[in-house]
Amino acid sequence: MKFLVDSPLSPWMAAELRRAGHDAVHARELGLAAAPDREILTRAAREGRVLLTADTDFGTLLAPTGARRPWVVVFYQTDKSPAYVLAVFLANLPRLEEPLEKGGRCGLPGPPHPRAASTKNGGLPRPFAAQR
Repeated sequence: MKFLVDSPLSPWMAAELRRAGHDAVHARELGLAAAPDREILTRAAREGRVLLTADTDFGTLLAPTGARRPWVVVFYQTDKSPAYVLAVFLANLPRLEEPLEKGGRCGLPGPPHPRAASTKNGGLPRPFAAQR
């Protein structure tokens, strides 16, 4: 899959996704670090990239349009450390691939309550239902 990592997330995430064999680029590498959200959406759509972001504004921009592209994954974790965000994403990517290929928006929730943490998946949260 091809990814565009938005500015609220670390450029390290794009580099690690490349090391994992994905075509990933960070907004900063494209000169889009301070670009308006619409410009980032346009670039992701034009290049067929999944937009990875922690910015909830993208849902607001896309919802009224009914657009199925670009694909957007919004990270809702309170812990936005690059290693945690990447671990959550890679752990959930197999479940996200199909909805993202069909064109939709997916979200990754924050960590579960400590007493409810699952031992499956290393205690990482599961994505909520993909929206199409």
